[in-house]
Amino acid sequence: RCARARSGTAGERTADMSSSIEPGTPGLHFLPAHALAKKIRSREMGCRDALEVYADRLRTVNPRINAIVTTDLESATTQSDEADRRVARGGPVGRLDGVPMKVKESLDVV
Repeated sequence: RCARARSGTAGERTADMSSSIEPGTPGLHFLPAHALAKKIRSREMGCRDALEVYADRLRTVNPRINAIVTTDLESATTQSDEADRRVARGGPVGRLDGVPMKVKESLDVV
């Protein structure tokens, strides 16, 4: 089964999944990438759900720290849905397939 319930916020939807996260850990977004990838491959969590957790965190924290200048959440959503379909089909997936990530830009983008 793939966790894809659509009621509530991403944080509320993943609250029941947090039992596998060590007590005292502030949230799913602090999991190591390999642990999140394992949750995705095992269908314990959907790629789209993981993206929503990270996007919620970005919307909460970034206005204060301004670390992320450019985002493309529309494309990320499309890609996470594609990754969810690959996982659901049982097809080959990469080690970090479906894990949200940000590549920090080191050059000006025009």
